Order: sequence, then C-alpha cells, then structure tokens
Amino acid sequence: MFHHSKEKYIKEFMSDTNHLLQDLTSDPSYQTVPCALCGPEAPYDVLYPSRFNYTGIEPKQLFSARRIPARLHFRIVRCQQCGLIYSNPIYNTSKIKKLYEESEFIDDPFLQKQYENIIHYYELQLKKASSYLKCKDNLLDIGCGNGFFLKAAKKLGFKNVCGVEPGKDAVQKADPDIRPCIINETFHKGLFEKESFDIVCFFHVLDHIIDPGDFLKNIYEILKPGGIVLLMTHNVKFLPAKLLGERNPMFHIEHLYLFDMSTIRKILSKNGFEALYNKDLLGSYTLAHAIKMLPMSGAFKKILLNGLRGKSIADLNIKLMAGDMVTIGKKVRK
Repeated sequence: MFHHSKEKYIKEFMSDTNHLLQDLTSDPSYQTVPCALCGPEAPYDVLYPSRFNYTGIEPKQLFSARRIPARLHFRIVRCQQCGLIYSNPIYNTSKIKKLYEESEFIDDPFLQKQYENIIHYYELQLKKASSYLKCKDNLLDIGCGNGFFLKAAKKLGFKNVCGVEPGKDAVQKADPDIRPCIINETFHKGLFEKESFDIVCFFHVLDHIIDPGDFLKNIYEILKPGGIVLLMTHNVKFLPAKLLGERNPMFHIEHLYLFDMSTIRKILSKNGFEALYNKDLLGSYTLAHAIKMLPMSGAFKKILLNGLRGKSIADLNIKLMAGDMVTIGKKVRK
C-alpha cells in the first residue's frame, strides 16, 4: 500500500467532507457505527463535520501513535441518550486493520525523555492495579507497540508477560529480548485460551476499537476469575479539552469512541467488569512533547521543535493534567 505516491494514497484512502456526510450504507469503503452503550437505534447529534486536512502527514504515519496531531477526523457525534461521543461513519474494518498493520512506529530519539516519563507513569498505574491482584503470574498488554511496557512489567515481578500489536514496524523495532513475547496480530476472540491472565492492560487502545463491547467481552473470557483490567483513555469531558471545542486534539481520525468518567464505567459494567478506580492523571511531559501536542499549526510546531533540538531545555519536565484518565476494573460474575 505504501509504495504509492502520497497523492495517490490520499486519493485512495481519504474523502472530502461532503462525501462523508452522505448516506454511506452502500459504500463498501465506509461503515456506520452504533453507540457502544445504547445500540444502533439510539439517536445522536452531530457535533462536528468531518475534517480531512492531511497537509504534511506522511502516509505511513496516518494511523501512527506519537505523530504530531493534525486536524483530521471523521464526523463527530454524541448519543442523545447516554452522551457517548464517537465517530460516525468511519472506514470499514478491513481498511482500518490494514492501516494499523502498515503504520510506522515513531521512535524519535529527540523525544526519548518523554518515553521515560511514559514508562514511569505506566509503572505507577501497574503498581496501583497490582494491589488488587492475588498473584502476579500472567500479564497481557494489548497494543503493546515495541514492548516497552512488557519490559517494565517483568521488572515489577510479573512472571509471564505477553503483548499483542498489529503494527509490523513496531514489532520489528522491539528489543530482541522482548520480541518473542509479542504476537504481531490484531487482538481477537480465540487468540488466547479462556482464563489465561491475571491482568490485561490496554493503554490508549479502547478509544481506537471499532466495537468496544466485543473487545471487552473477549478480554472478560481470557481473564481469570476476579482478574483485573488496567486501561488508560482520554477523558473527553476534561475541562480544558471541552473549552478547546473542535480544536481538542482528542478529535482525530484514530479515535472512534471518546469516553468520560461516566461512560467508561458504564461500558465496563455492561461487559462484566466492576470499576474499582477511575481518576484523571497528572503526568510529566517534556517541553518538547508538550509543544508537540499543543493544538496549533503543525508547521509552526515543527519550527519550534527544530529550534529545541540539541538544547537541554527540550527535556525540561512539566507536570500537567492533559486529559488522560486511568481506570482499573475487576472481572465479576455475570
């Protein structure tokens, strides 16, 4: 797919706003999606029309984590019954799957200090989740990238760690000692035996899932009785994010569902989990990473970031609540 020119790629995979606002039920490239809580009959309000400003985006980075955010999203709607915010319509399942499989894993040495921050606060959340565990035998990380969190989990005493990652490039870039622990696939039913894991982790993954209910049901099956889920998502009702309106960087093409404190608890409960802990996160961000994530022109960001390269101030840590929230849930009897 990626050997095509950028223009040809865009023509194949992108569409203009008017096209996305048409009835796409007969277009095999797109699919309509329901509210994950209330079902397909639930009415919704349109918050924002689709926006496809792909200027400056490399084709392999369209569905990549940690790229510079751009104003690029499907039509954004909100369920009139429960308030869940989601994208509708979206690309069809096979197209999204392929985009993730072919995406580039961005591992910019310039932002290495931010990776250290990410590992640190993932470790803190795992320590918190571990307090609910009877034993620390088997851990699964869905959407594990290059396996950096798997290495951290081993250091924290988990005997057996396993990751699932659809991106080929990410797995190829994993350290040789952790690569055998990663399955290069999209997580799906039947990938693991029932009741295999003590804890399943998925950081900034649920927002990207086409069918969150099915995803959580499959996790329920592979967790041991009383097993724990540790997940991180964005909080779409985080006040600064709400004030930004459509300029909120949470609204982008990868995010299919956007949760808040209430809807994340509801979707866990709907699929067999009790929410034990749910909190907005205070994180550490390097100055360079904070600039990268600001809702401003991508071209202007690149100018600022290039000016910081090679300077120690780029690694200056700032404490911010940037809209991330962590949730810990427990498998309960249905």
